[in-house]
Amino acid sequence: MSGLSSVFPPPPKYYKYFTAENLEKLSSFEDAENKVDELPQPLPYLVPPKPPADTFYRSFGNIWHPGQSDLQSLEDAGIKQLYNPITSSSDRIWELKKLLKSLLVNYIELTGIMSVTPEKFPEKVEDIRIILINMHHLLNEYRPHQSRESLALLMEEQISERRKQIDTLRTSNKEVKEKIKQMAKQFDDVLQPDTVESESTTNENGYFDESSYDPEDLRDKKNKQHDLDLIAKLEQAEI
Repeated sequence: MSGLSSVFPPPPKYYKYFTAENLEKLSSFEDAENKVDELPQPLPYLVPPKPPADTFYRSFGNIWHPGQSDLQSLEDAGIKQLYNPITSSSDRIWELKKLLKSLLVNYIELTGIMSVTPEKFPEKVEDIRIILINMHHLLNEYRPHQSRESLALLMEEQISERRKQIDTLRTSNKEVKEKIKQMAKQFDDVLQPDTVESESTTNENGYFDESSYDPEDLRDKKNKQHDLDLIAKLEQAEI
């Protein structure tokens, strides 16, 4: 920090006036925006400024119109238009090529003037400036097209990303189904001996005789049957 000549400026001092108490006081005044001079201090700091009355403003040495949505023509900007009226995209490309060739020719002429009569260079520099402004204006006409293409590219990327997510979910769903089937098969293999044994544990009336089973074996059998029922429900839900 010691090597910095200046730091980021602090916020203005009147930011301390924006408190809930002052805002409540300001709300008690009717038409406060038109009576700023009559408000007690520090309430005038809380009133937002009015929008500029002028229809233009200056920025970076140029005049800008807030309500202007279209690109300003060269004639309105006071610049001579060197290219013919544009009717198609191919015309714009052709005019840009012509301006580029004119720019190179003028640059070569400028180098010759600087070596012979340097005092005449301002006129040639002005010609180069006009050519560059015309080229810049033609390129700016591509801005709406660039915006549309950028938006289309962004939407395509979002669609591609969502398709990848869907494919990932489908793959995961398929893997889960395969694991459930494997688990169900393993349970069937484990319970197969118990099924054979159960056939020999029926009473004379053909009913299952729980008394012939050890209590722990009977409890394990019921737990396994419960797990199989749960897996069957899961498979049914997936389907």
